[in-house]
Amino acid sequence: MVMESVMGILSWTKRYLRVKLTSVQVFVQTYVGRKRIMSMIDFIDEHYDDTFAATYRLLEEMVRTKPDEAQAHIRRTLTSLYVRQGNDWTGRGAAGNAGMDATIAAHEAFLAELNSSRRGERP
Repeated sequence: MVMESVMGILSWTKRYLRVKLTSVQVFVQTYVGRKRIMSMIDFIDEHYDDTFAATYRLLEEMVRTKPDEAQAHIRRTLTSLYVRQGNDWTGRGAAGNAGMDATIAAHEAFLAELNSSRRGERP
């Protein structure tokens, strides 16, 4: 009975470590494989830039497919994002904050551009 419990724990531990090692391997292959090891600041900056660009592309697609609903949707999303940004009692960490800030910045920038283009101004 004790031996079965120990074997079960060892089996679970191996599976858990395999998942952790896989995550580390993916990180190492992604960043070391490029012959570049990133500092945390570089990682956060890249995460911000990637998130901003992806969000902006998403908003462009939304305006292209649903132009009538886009502005109202962006405003509602911004309201929700502002609330979510303030609700950080568990701590998102630097990368989480960078992603949240980038998402909000992309929405604000896109909304400003959308408003200026509707008024006939150049962005």
